[in-house]
Amino acid sequence: MKQLNDNIKRLMAENSIDELTLARETGVAVSTLNRLKNASNINPTIKSLEPIAQFFNISVSELIGEATGNPIYTANNKLIPLIPITETAQWINEVGLSFAIKIGSSTYEPLIPMNSIALMHNTSPSADDFVLVKLHVDPKPVFKKLLLEGSKPFLKSIIAGDNAITELKSEDLILGVVYELRFSFKESKYTKPSPALLEQEHIHYSGVIYALIPS
Repeated sequence: MKQLNDNIKRLMAENSIDELTLARETGVAVSTLNRLKNASNINPTIKSLEPIAQFFNISVSELIGEATGNPIYTANNKLIPLIPITETAQWINEVGLSFAIKIGSSTYEPLIPMNSIALMHNTSPSADDFVLVKLHVDPKPVFKKLLLEGSKPFLKSIIAGDNAITELKSEDLILGVVYELRFSFKESKYTKPSPALLEQEHIHYSGVIYALIPS
């Protein structure tokens, strides 16, 4: 069970979470978590592993080291791949229709908070969609809002305080369309969305996550 020990330690470190917090969020006793982290002869039950796996958005098989990768469950329990934003362009032809991106930066807060998970469709966008685009002048993909003036596409910045609008060039590549944004408030400095954010029609707030709902 060394792989399980190592995986739990790694996941806790990556998410900056201690045993008391993980116990509170999952309902798994601190003593059980301690054994899962450190004991070499433990025989864990599904009852103790499932809430931990769900908390970290992975499968039980991955938690115990029987599978690799970082899948995300969609609303209908379909697994989709979680890929690094910097590698999206390389993976875009391999991931199929749907994939997910974890936001590792505060650049887009508060609209897209750090540590949220953007669920993406590899489909053609429509006006007012939020898109992940690889600009020909920038090596790293960025999130923008797609605007249309007639049939001419433009990209609007979604960074707070930046209202820049630029034309979408033929050399630019749209990598995916955001169809849902999953966010746990325990992972951010924000305890809830701002009133201004909630006034926007595309935001749905449930207390645990809010989602981008295409109009």
